[in-house]
Amino acid sequence: MFFPIYVCFYYNYMIQYKYPKVQGGTIMERKRLKILNLIDTYFPVVGGISTVVDRSSIALSKYADVTVGTVKAKNYTDPERPYKILRCKGYNNAITSDGLAYPGLDKKFRKEVEEGGYDIIHCHSPANLMNYAFKVGKKLNIPVVATVHSIFKPDVKHYVRSEHIANLITSHFMKKTNKIHDLLPSWTPLQNRHSSF
Repeated sequence: MFFPIYVCFYYNYMIQYKYPKVQGGTIMERKRLKILNLIDTYFPVVGGISTVVDRSSIALSKYADVTVGTVKAKNYTDPERPYKILRCKGYNNAITSDGLAYPGLDKKFRKEVEEGGYDIIHCHSPANLMNYAFKVGKKLNIPVVATVHSIFKPDVKHYVRSEHIANLITSHFMKKTNKIHDLLPSWTPLQNRHSSF
């Protein structure tokens, strides 16, 4: 399968050349990457993002040690997976199925993440977990990749119901990044919906 090999090579490149002094030694000494995927909305909620993270984590597990960090789900036991699932205290909205992790309130989760020896963090949620990922990445000197699986600003505006607050949140997120790749082609009409990017 091309995707996980490409992603592992990309992660290897980032760690070897951009971040040569990684916690626990260089990547060549350990042979397998330790990848932490962070996501707020995950199983038992079935959706596009949870499916993408699950499938990519399964594929990457053939080449790397993968952990998915997500919000705890009530009355749910995770099925056996080829990767580890680490649950965090948080909030699950029964109406929208959205989750929101609160890593600041979960000492056990923070300890497991910060002592996990991860080489890279890939965050799929532009909320509390992304802020936490940036803090941990900076603290441990490991790279953080952030993927926003939506058109960010309109989604924020939908939840906060304020253009001003949506602009503040979007600009706060943008200040934390050092590089942005816009995957929507410039000709798409959706381009206008996230002009703050």
